[in-house]
Amino acid sequence: MKKFTRTLPVFVTMLLALLSFQAKAQLTVASNITISSITTSSMNISWTNGSGTGRIVVLRASSSTASTPVDFTNYTASSTFGNGSNLGNSNHVVLKGTGTSVNVTNLASGTYYYVRIYEYTGLSTSPDFQL
Repeated sequence: MKKFTRTLPVFVTMLLALLSFQAKAQLTVASNITISSITTSSMNISWTNGSGTGRIVVLRASSSTASTPVDFTNYTASSTFGNGSNLGNSNHVVLKGTGTSVNVTNLASGTYYYVRIYEYTGLSTSPDFQL
């Protein structure tokens, strides 16, 4: 009986920790993505923000396979394509933060580009991405 009474507080603490666990809240994703002001080496991307505390905009060339961000990774953004963090397979971060547009430069003429916007919660230095 003594062993049970000694472990009971630990069991109750673990049970309370499990009961207080909350599932990851679903965020509203960015919408109304628009591409404009297209030139041979640049374009403007704009959107309506979702409900995250921030977002990253990822751009990739048509020949690349899509890659997704990793939670709690501090990515660096650059509007000069190829200079921002590479998520893998040449998926580059062109914006990070709360903005609603980015003018991307250093694009190759005649290449198709794909845009993905990932909302996140938490701090921009350790974001929890909505995938």
